[in-house]
Amino acid sequence: GTTYAASSSGHLDCLQYAIEQGCPVPENITVSAASAPTLDCLQYLVSVGYKLTPATSASAAQFSLKHLAGVHSLGCHWDENTCVKAASCRASDASILQYAHEHGCPWDAGTCAAAARVGNLKALVYAHEHGCPWDETTTLYAVLSDEINCLEYAHKHGCPIPADIDVRAD
Repeated sequence: GTTYAASSSGHLDCLQYAIEQGCPVPENITVSAASAPTLDCLQYLVSVGYKLTPATSASAAQFSLKHLAGVHSLGCHWDENTCVKAASCRASDASILQYAHEHGCPWDAGTCAAAARVGNLKALVYAHEHGCPWDETTTLYAVLSDEINCLEYAHKHGCPIPADIDVRAD
């Protein structure tokens, strides 16, 4: 709808007008606003009473470090999915994941799996070296996505390997 389009595009004036005119506002409006080019729409939505959710922080984590830090500064709660989204950034960077982790965001084995799935070796190494759990899914995703660097790292550092995958060197 109109409010979703305005919030996800970062068009604050259009968003304000649409809300003032009574346009429907989706329940997850802050999620779309968290990945807009600026956080102006999100800040406006919070100021008029719309709630931030863990999905809001996950959306911001996919966009940029600036967005995640901005959402966090607004008091947004987060969950493991924020780290999953941060690790799955294709930027070959771990800065978003590092920010989330250093500020208390929980993570689980899905974080390492997400990094392997997109070949984000820096995020995989950061997560593993800082105690993030991993499981066979990390190895499987590295194989399925043909990310040899992630597969080699996981294998050499003891990540469990699915029984049907043979990673022995011939």
